[in-house]
Parts: sequence; C-alpha cells; structure tokens
Amino acid sequence: DEVTIKNGTILPAAGGSDAITVTSASDRTEIHDVTIRCADQSSSSAGLNGILINGNDWEVYNCTVIAGAGSGAGNAGGDAIVISTSANNIAVHDCILYGADGGDSSSGSAAGAGGHGIDVDAGATQIEIANCTVFRTGDGGANSSIGDAGDGGHGVNMTSGATEIDIANCTILK
Repeated sequence: DEVTIKNGTILPAAGGSDAITVTSASDRTEIHDVTIRCADQSSSSAGLNGILINGNDWEVYNCTVIAGAGSGAGNAGGDAIVISTSANNIAVHDCILYGADGGDSSSGSAAGAGGHGIDVDAGATQIEIANCTVFRTGDGGANSSIGDAGDGGHGVNMTSGATEIDIANCTILK
C-alpha cells in the first residue's frame, strides 16, 4: 500500500512484461512524472502495455506512456494504460499516451488489433480521465493474402460494465 513511482524513465525490453504492473492488493498508488517507452515485440507475442492498474485509489499524472507493438498473427498491440476489472477510484490526468500496432496476419490467421490509449475493462468503477492527449492509437496488423487485417485501437476503450467514468478535456488525435 501507498506506493509512489516518480521522476524517471522505464524502458521494458521486448519479450518482457508490462512496464508497470501492481497487483490488486496494492492500494493508494501514485505514478507521476514518469516516461515509459515499451519495446516492440520481435517474436510472436502481444505488445507490452505501459501501465496495468489493478488496485484501488490510484493516481497517474504528468506521464508519457508509449506501448509496445505486437508481433505475429493474432497478437494485439499494447495499450498505454489498462484499467482492469478490479480497479476502483482511479485518476489519470495530464498524460500523453500512445497505443501500439498489432501484429500482421499470416497463413489464414487474423492480424492483431491495435492498442488503445486507455482501456477500461468491465467492472472498473469511479474512473476519472482528464486533460490527457492520445497522440496515437495502434493500427491493426496488416492482412496477408489469406488472413484478415486487425482492427485499429481506440483513444479510450470502455468495455460494457465499467461504471462511473468521467472523461474531461482530453484530445484524441488518432
């Protein structure tokens, strides 16, 4: 409980895990003035997410988060921020976010979807997103002559079942 991550740069390598993941048992976490740049995957894997929020009473502000691209058929690009099902009372303010591209299709397999700026999962509650800029959402992976192209990512993706979400003064450029 009561974790603060501040004033730094995080550069997770391809093949690793998401840049910041804190379990649902961790409450009152604050992340500010941090730059995250996830590496793109080089082998067949889903892209890395920048921040995965599982706990309660989180604040993320003044951060730049760049997710990592997926590689290979069916593998989605990473999301800049994921607010999971178990998250409650989350504030994301004044952040610059980039979703990542999905992996390309091959041999009849569909391509991966592009990553979102922020992905709010079903069950997440009391979410406030303000003064953020999503400069880029991930492109869906390209199709081969046989497989389908992946869907592009969204600036903010809200899954049915997420409740009490307030989005104010945000700019989504792609």
